[in-house]
Amino acid sequence: MRRNEKGFTLIELIVVIAIIGILAAIVIPQFTNATTKAKESVTKSMATAVVSAANQKYAESLLSDIAGGADASTYPEADATFETNFSSFDASTWTITAAAADGDVEKYVSFTLADDTDYIVYYIASTDKDAFMVTYSLNGANAAKAGGTGTLATSATGIDADSHGD
Repeated sequence: MRRNEKGFTLIELIVVIAIIGILAAIVIPQFTNATTKAKESVTKSMATAVVSAANQKYAESLLSDIAGGADASTYPEADATFETNFSSFDASTWTITAAAADGDVEKYVSFTLADDTDYIVYYIASTDKDAFMVTYSLNGANAAKAGGTGTLATSATGIDADSHGD
């Protein structure tokens, strides 16, 4: 006499667990890769925003010079007040730090991603503020140029005293 047993056999449970394990092994690396790509995209976007902010301030300076009859258009200073050049700066996402001139490196402003300090955007203006450069570093790699009139240096930040092309 056979009883009417309900439930799953041990083999059926092991097969289901194995399938779930295989799916997890596929999905988890994809999630990690998506997170890295998102951080890279946010960093590149911030670098583009910094380039735009510098160009906008230069254009405003140029227009006020034309209206006032002067000829002293300048890019924004690379200091802790640089964030005021943005109409909306999210301090919860980015940490801003102004670095003073040090040897071969001029003063610059760095924006560090709050969630991961390996993603950084750098802004530097020449001493006379007639040139600028923006670089960014992804996941601790050497900096790449995002914009500006300077030449990329070999330093980790991509900037040095001669980076503005003067």
